[in-house]
Amino acid sequence: MKKSLFLIAIILISWVSLLAIPQPVHIVPVSTDKVNSFGVDCFHLQGSVAYCVDNTKGIIKAWDASKKEFLQPIFTKLPYAGKADDITGDETTLYILDSKASSIYLYGYDGNYLRTISFKGSPAVQFKKAIRILVNYQGFIYVLDAGRNELLSFTNEGMFTGKISVMAPISMCLGEDQVIHILINKGRNQAMLHFDTNLTPCGSFTFSTPEGKADKIADSAINQYNEYYVIYALSTKIGKTDASGRLFPRSTWGSKDTNVSLVSFQKPTIIKTVDNNGKVLLGILDSKVRTLKLYLDSEFSTMNVLQKPPFTIRPKLLENTAPKAKDYLVQDGRKYYIHTTTVQYNKAKKTTDAITCKDDNGNIFNIYAITEGKRGVKGYDAIAVFNNKLYAVDSKSCKVFIYNALTGDYMDSFGGKGNQNGR
Repeated sequence: MKKSLFLIAIILISWVSLLAIPQPVHIVPVSTDKVNSFGVDCFHLQGSVAYCVDNTKGIIKAWDASKKEFLQPIFTKLPYAGKADDITGDETTLYILDSKASSIYLYGYDGNYLRTISFKGSPAVQFKKAIRILVNYQGFIYVLDAGRNELLSFTNEGMFTGKISVMAPISMCLGEDQVIHILINKGRNQAMLHFDTNLTPCGSFTFSTPEGKADKIADSAINQYNEYYVIYALSTKIGKTDASGRLFPRSTWGSKDTNVSLVSFQKPTIIKTVDNNGKVLLGILDSKVRTLKLYLDSEFSTMNVLQKPPFTIRPKLLENTAPKAKDYLVQDGRKYYIHTTTVQYNKAKKTTDAITCKDDNGNIFNIYAITEGKRGVKGYDAIAVFNNKLYAVDSKSCKVFIYNALTGDYMDSFGGKGNQNGR
């Protein structure tokens, strides 16, 4: 009798201990078949669905964790030659980060491509080694760039709103309170930095490690109760910490094993979370075998959910009424630009290049290429101002026309079409 009671007690203690860690759900199916191969390179959790990106095939598949099946054979395809370095989403849209293309691809949850936000050719914000992307509940986009050592922020339309220096970044996650958490290398340890939506620093801490031994944190994620899930790369373990980075008792689990299972890994690199009806659905990517493993956590130190901040006013985008310019410059308070317009000429409407000069009080003068045709003008492509002279380049006639920069009056011209030797 005593022996039976002892065994029951051991089983109960083991069961209670297991409840301190997330419970295995299942492994998202992958395939090494040559024709229908599929592996996971990055993922996003939304509700009960895991959106899994396969960069080799250039596709995204959507796995429903509640139904334990893919919603369709292929959810959508990446743009041609596109590569996903990370993927995230808000309530209506998926955002795919492509560092090499310095672009963000937007898709609806129906799989339809929406648009691309590109920063290619913009040195101030062009990506060098962008590793993570987040979108908060107001639609602001945050990109963590390890090559620039910066966190950059943009509106949902792609307008740059700010950046801040972050040295040695590893990864990034977003709290329910919309605080941005950035994991960084700090000497031999890893620390977490906190930033609000305006990129203002608001705290930091250093993570503890299992048994205080030296380890390396590959990634971390936060749940709605302000607790962190941490990947310890050297020991191949998963841990859970409080808001200050201290490990909870009996919260570490996992081991290194070449056999594919829910309790072992070969190289866990990415961890993400999502609220699942008060519980927490976790996804852990074992990158060596390109496999996503899902878990459900139901034990928390508190049930107080982090609250979203008040909705702030987003920058108002005003429609610019100025014509689309081919070239533009500002000199001594005057604005000069080349644009295409339609004018009445010889009792008919004609489309022509024009140079417009204006100040804060309005237009000063306009020069129309069509009315300057008698001087050999065929169009305008570029302008410059020096010593109150306006120089206008016409690539069609291979000439430079000179005007008074204050009045627009014609002064002179030079140049002409040369031979193949440039003479």
